[in-house]
Amino acid sequence: MIEAIRKRIEESEPFSLLLQRSKLLPAGESIAIRGVNGSLMAFLASSLYECRHTQIVLLTPDNDRAEQLRDDCALLLGEHAVRLYAHGPSHKAAVLDMTAPIAQVEALKALTGKETIVVVTSAEAITGLVPLPEDFKQRSLEITAGKEQPFEAFLSQLSALGFERKDFVEEYGDFSVRGGILDVFPFVGDNPIRIEFWGDSIESIREFDALSQRSIRELQSATIVASLLPENDARTVHSSMLDYLSADALLIIDEPAAVQKEIEELFHEGVQNILPWESLEQQSGRFARVIHSFLTDPQNRETIDFLSLPQPSVNGSIKVLLHQINEFTHQGNEFFLVCDTQEEADRLKDLIEEEVTDPDSKDEHEEA
Repeated sequence: MIEAIRKRIEESEPFSLLLQRSKLLPAGESIAIRGVNGSLMAFLASSLYECRHTQIVLLTPDNDRAEQLRDDCALLLGEHAVRLYAHGPSHKAAVLDMTAPIAQVEALKALTGKETIVVVTSAEAITGLVPLPEDFKQRSLEITAGKEQPFEAFLSQLSALGFERKDFVEEYGDFSVRGGILDVFPFVGDNPIRIEFWGDSIESIREFDALSQRSIRELQSATIVASLLPENDARTVHSSMLDYLSADALLIIDEPAAVQKEIEELFHEGVQNILPWESLEQQSGRFARVIHSFLTDPQNRETIDFLSLPQPSVNGSIKVLLHQINEFTHQGNEFFLVCDTQEEADRLKDLIEEEVTDPDSKDEHEEA
């Protein structure tokens, strides 16, 4: 179903024109677009990614929108091709919830490795300062099975990078030692790894489950990446995420006026260690850009209009949903209903069939 929808979208005139122009879009130049609503932005980013075969950064005004588009892009391209770089210096939950910092570390790790990926980010996140790319590389340790790795020096390196020694690893940033076995929980990946030493030589590397202690898989090599948090102060942080991108990367900026407003509000709130909008705008000018705005383009560029409309709210009513479907189909449009899971699709199908067969039934409990 998704591929069928995607094929129809990409065959439309606005999409065909955008993809044609983007293939030859050089660094420093931009394309203006408008009329992109909802998940259509994810279809656009995914198509540009597959068309250009370069790193794509999708910048949105807020974190919630970034998370939604990240999920949509992952559905279209696969989890391996998409990273979320959301939240930032003002995210108060960062010290308790490590999800956002870990996602940022994973994104930066992929970018320093020159991986061709889609990075979905927000105004708050992209304005935050991070270590220089060369400093970030020094905050990771590469290990390979069968190679020499001085054991005591390696433990000292972990401590210097901010890892905490404990009896057992339970969360990101922990490491433990039992004889020649070293367990460590890096800030990249979902599970800790177990490194077995024989003297100063690495015998084996395994990923394992922190709760059951059972091995998940054997690894030939691994990268142990430290957190960005110890570097998050004005003395050592001098860079932005844009400095990690390849020169041929493409930026998709969704509503730059709203992005600017979000960043200016952060400054008004007194948030430290962030880039002003003017600096971010200047840095982004180094890259090829697709700029989406519902406002008139101030540079008077020819704008590609996608003519999409936001999905009208149905307020959980199957009656309202069916009314809207009838209106769209009578206008000659095709209508697709897509659900996250098969269970949700079956439930929606049952509700629609119930409404069609018994239209006088009450609509109080029928949530679409």
